[in-house]
Amino acid sequence: MLVRASVGVSQTAVYALMVVVVIAMCPVIMFAANGLSTDIQLYTVTLVEKTRELNMEKFKTETLLYQMVPRSVADRLKSCGSVSHMNLHSFTKYTNDIQPILHRSIPNKPFLRG
Repeated sequence: MLVRASVGVSQTAVYALMVVVVIAMCPVIMFAANGLSTDIQLYTVTLVEKTRELNMEKFKTETLLYQMVPRSVADRLKSCGSVSHMNLHSFTKYTNDIQPILHRSIPNKPFLRG
């Protein structure tokens, strides 16, 4: 009977120790979960800001593309990534260097009809 009593006491001591460990670990687990949820919320805010910036850059890029080429060409570029040659009725050529134009136009004499 003494053996049974000592087994019961030791088993109760183990259960009591387990309860103490669980009670001690609860605040630690709650603090860690709170910290993780805070980090996730900050990451979400950052992700939303970056998405807004990316959408703004996309808008600027598309606006610039539509200013540089006709809308039909720009739409094909966006959907396919390349465009085959095509005939246009008119176009505007942009050059950012005026020197070659001046060198070509200076030697030409104006054509006068008399």
